[in-house]
Amino acid sequence: MFDELSLHAWPPFAGETSVYDDDGRTRAYERGEFCCTLCECSQEDNRLRLRVHPIRGEFAGRQAQIKIEAVLHRAPAPHEAEVDGVPAREWVFDAVSGELRLHWECNPCQGCELMIGWAA
Repeated sequence: MFDELSLHAWPPFAGETSVYDDDGRTRAYERGEFCCTLCECSQEDNRLRLRVHPIRGEFAGRQAQIKIEAVLHRAPAPHEAEVDGVPAREWVFDAVSGELRLHWECNPCQGCELMIGWAA
């Protein structure tokens, strides 16, 4: 069972993955007690969208909140960054490596969305 998720993306920042989670201790997954989370990343013009969809499934002991880290490699300097429509508070951009790191918390039942804008 995880409480942190690190997502890495490289240009052209398009892709998706599904993340599996269960209690990690029992065989309850054999009875369908597990979760899957779809994560999608897309870029259109000067905007990137990273969406963590609401979980599908359930299991005992699942975390109510997860910490998410998004790492964008070879990225330009961001003009803006928002999580669920609110300015992102925790982010660092390294101009030398072109690495952008953002951190936030997400309710896995609701999902969340990161939007990043670059100057034109």
